[in-house]
Amino acid sequence: MNAEKDIQLYSVENVDSNGIVIIDDVKQLPYIGIDFISSHLVMGLCKSGICEAYYDLRKVRFEKNAFSIVLPRHIVKSSFCSEDYRTVLILVSEKLYNEMRSTGGFDFLINHQSSDFKMDDNDTEIVMAFIELMKKIQQHGEFTKYEIARRQLRIFCEVVGALYTKHTKSRTKEEVRNEEIFSQFHHLLTLHYDKERNVTFYAKELNLSPKYLSHIIKETTGRGAPQWINEYVITHAKTLLNERRDLSIKEISEQMGFAELSLFCRYFKHATGMSPSEFRCR
Repeated sequence: MNAEKDIQLYSVENVDSNGIVIIDDVKQLPYIGIDFISSHLVMGLCKSGICEAYYDLRKVRFEKNAFSIVLPRHIVKSSFCSEDYRTVLILVSEKLYNEMRSTGGFDFLINHQSSDFKMDDNDTEIVMAFIELMKKIQQHGEFTKYEIARRQLRIFCEVVGALYTKHTKSRTKEEVRNEEIFSQFHHLLTLHYDKERNVTFYAKELNLSPKYLSHIIKETTGRGAPQWINEYVITHAKTLLNERRDLSIKEISEQMGFAELSLFCRYFKHATGMSPSEFRCR
């Protein structure tokens, strides 16, 4: 199976209409060596082998019994997958993910720092059994797929949440609060990255000072708020340059919210060391 082509079969529209899509025995994550932003919540359970990747520039390593959580609109870059790497992926629509978050009780879904944890064999068996049940129910044509998916996901996340608590260290109130601030900042960034590239805007939206916001983001993620903003803008620009060959660089510049093409070119070159045209032709 070609993992990249297989995953691309599950378009945003398909995942949105079904709520959940499960892909079993994935051998390799897509876009090796390329920054990628998924519009879905992606949960994965490693069945064998090793995969190394970067999650928002934080290096992570998945191996047997590891459960990973990639939040929507975050940056992922796979760097290595062993030949025996096998994983099962659960793609959840952003709408369904937001519904889950709004109901509360699923704090592990917003924890940026502990987005992966390793289970023992018994716990992995329980999770896999639940995934198999979800697959069978989804394949049954008599159910209303989205409603069933919503109910399945809630129970599944309760199970995973309990295992997450079991296998990860507890967090202080300050750490929880900092994660919440980062989550709010990141959400605003996904909405306004193409218009607002100044920390002051995001700090004002969160009723915080720019200095305090930058401090919290740096302490929580290892990178300051300006770095987050720049990285997010550049990753989207790279994605458009790679995938939207039908758009000219000027059109991409306009879509990214730059008033002039020259400003976009300077911004891009300062961040990457090459012009947009050089990046596209590399």
